[in-house]
Amino acid sequence: LLPEMLETVLHERKQVKKLMKSVKSGSTMYKVYDGRQLGLKVVANSMYGFTGATFGFLPEKRISSSVTKYGRYMITQTKSKIENHPIWGKKHGCKCIYGDTDSVFVHMPRSLVNGKDALELMENAHKMGEEMSKEVTDIFLPPNDLEYEKSYASFLLLKKKRYAGWKFEPGHEPKIQIKGMEAARRDYAPLLVKTQKEVLRILLLERDIQKACDYISTVVHD
Repeated sequence: LLPEMLETVLHERKQVKKLMKSVKSGSTMYKVYDGRQLGLKVVANSMYGFTGATFGFLPEKRISSSVTKYGRYMITQTKSKIENHPIWGKKHGCKCIYGDTDSVFVHMPRSLVNGKDALELMENAHKMGEEMSKEVTDIFLPPNDLEYEKSYASFLLLKKKRYAGWKFEPGHEPKIQIKGMEAARRDYAPLLVKTQKEVLRILLLERDIQKACDYISTVVHD
């Protein structure tokens, strides 16, 4: 029963994410679809959660341990496939710089995704990301599917689950994405959130470290 339930939820989430890509980013329907796919994500995650609980619907730690084990195995397999690939890895030097639970971030050198401007650079990165996702998916058993989601023109990785980047997603306007940091949370002082957002904007878009430091000094002084 558990695999059938999970396949149903995961299939539904995949369909909703396709609908998200068909509408304008930031529109009402985009937010509706985003809320729905996040809800389905919580449902799928909770199925893993109740197998790892001591009491509940299905306490069976062998299942949750297996999920964790195979998740890590698939990340290392993905890393190996990309870094040892004759073109991506050995010729151009692609590196997996981050892997967490079910996602992998790859640093693509300019030699692989060369372009005359930022737009062409990102378009080439999207094509390469799609190509990588298809080849890596072939080494896993169904229904595992590594999907390409986005590329970052600039990226600041602090530690696990804490990063920010200038995100380019196919079919959407580029924007700064913040994960796990104070500016992405609601329980921090507005001054801190506003200041951190502006610092990240300067670092990611203007790439000016001194300007970011000067901005913080001004805020503290004021």
